Amino acid sequence: MRATHTYLLLILILLACGKKSDLDKIKAPKKVAQWINPNFYNNDFEDELNFPLWFDDSLIRAHQIYKITKQIYPRIHADTTDNESQLKIVPKEKIEYYFDPNGLVDQIVIYSYFDDREISRANFIYEGNMLSSGFRNVRTLPLISLTKKNEEDEFTTELYQEELLQHNLLKFVKKEKKYAAYINPDKGNFYFSVKNRKYWGPLSIDSILHPKKEDWVIHGSLRKPYKKYHVENIVNESLVHKYYYHKTGVLKRRTKKTYPFEFRRYYFYDTKHAWKSYLDSTFSGGQFISKMENKIIYDEFQRPVEIKHQSFSEEKSAYSFKETLHYRTKNKNHNTTNNEK
Repeated sequence: MRATHTYLLLILILLACGKKSDLDKIKAPKKVAQWINPNFYNNDFEDELNFPLWFDDSLIRAHQIYKITKQIYPRIHADTTDNESQLKIVPKEKIEYYFDPNGLVDQIVIYSYFDDREISRANFIYEGNMLSSGFRNVRTLPLISLTKKNEEDEFTTELYQEELLQHNLLKFVKKEKKYAAYINPDKGNFYFSVKNRKYWGPLSIDSILHPKKEDWVIHGSLRKPYKKYHVENIVNESLVHKYYYHKTGVLKRRTKKTYPFEFRRYYFYDTKHAWKSYLDSTFSGGQFISKMENKIIYDEFQRPVEIKHQSFSEEKSAYSFKETLHYRTKNKNHNTTNNEK
């Protein structure tokens, strides 16, 4: 553990000094099937439910997985001393992924919790074939939620409904030679995917797409993005996400700029080329603000079962939290022992 922490600290120092070339010398991992997809297992695309690319379908199919339950737990601050209460902590969110025999996600159930009780549940059903881009139609089942029990209960059905609207349910519009287009009917904004590099210039983007400032422009595809951003006044870009890859095509780092902050994420792989960890760091004006180390734990079947997140900051209290993954297979001997809540 000390060696891992020291290595990540060294990476952070290199980042703070701007010596990206030293990091680029890290040997490129081979492109192998990953249980969890580094491109999609983050908050850049997690609300775009029409692209169910979180897990590798070949591994899901080969291991006869029919359900994965992800549980996300609340933060525990370093100055918390009530260890007994920490042991009783329950997830703040739970997501159940169900898979068809081909290893594709065909249903998602999302649970939200507050004060140790479930407050809402949303069910999404996938229909039709998956497009080459990874897009698939989604149908929502009626929202299940608790209603207000008494005057002191601050949650209402309307609040649950508002919370669930954060998920972007898109409709496929068209695919042309130069781009593909999707629309979010609830918000009215478009997602434009432009794969050919020769059309990535701002004048080309404007003449081909005429994007509004609420639209998303994506260089590459949602399966393998290189850049994601908004456009205003033809050439001004905002909320810019950039993705960098090793020569082998494996994701190496991602940056996100939201003035005055820049967020950097570096991805690390083990000797067998499995995704083992990632490092998040936040900068403002080139000055380091905080970092978070994220370590992926695998079980005896080489499946990720836990992700440990640990923050470090000079100005704020450090905190940690975890995510767990529980697998259900047709072979009961291969089910993990993580408790489901």
